Order: sequence, then structure tokens, then C-alpha cells
Amino acid sequence: MVTNQQDSSEMFNQMVEDGFGVDVIPLLNVSSNILPKVIDYCRKHVEFDSKEKMDDPNEAHEEIRNWDSEYINVGVDELYHLIMAANYLHIKGLLNLTCQNVARIP
Repeated sequence: MVTNQQDSSEMFNQMVEDGFGVDVIPLLNVSSNILPKVIDYCRKHVEFDSKEKMDDPNEAHEEIRNWDSEYINVGVDELYHLIMAANYLHIKGLLNLTCQNVARIP
């Protein structure tokens, strides 16, 4: 199970700690059509992480696996851009998910 800690962006955390990004956070390597998908991934995993702590962990784990399977069902071009965004933003859970999906491509 991917935890909330793995889903948080290390890049954002470092920018906040360094005092950057108070008004604007530059995302030079993330396209405007991919950013909403990255945000959806992070939001959903935070939601599932809190649900896992409150409800049945096995049920929450199965639910997030199903959601991830649907989420990652995208074309190769979009998958490539998700990998690049996850890598640039240091979102380990999303990077792992996307790379695992690439490994399954015949």
C-alpha cells in the first residue's frame, strides 16, 4: 500500500521549507493537461490513506488498487507524461505506479 508520505511531493515540501511558492509554484516540466491528473492521484491517495486508518485496512487497500488500475489505464503518451511529472515532482507512489504499468506493456 502506498502511504500518504510516499504520495506527497518532496519538491513542494522543499519549496515550502525554503520559503518559495507562497503565491506561485513554478512547474516548468509539467503540462497543464497532466497536472490535474497528478492532483487527482494525490488527492485520492490522501483520501484513501485517511480511510484506511479509520475503516478496514484490507477494504481500503483493495479500493485503492482498483482505483489505481482505472487511473493508470491511459495511452502510452499520457503515461510518459505522468512518469515525467511524477519524477519531476518527486511523487514516489505515482512514479512507481506508472513505471509498473510501463513494465506491463507488451
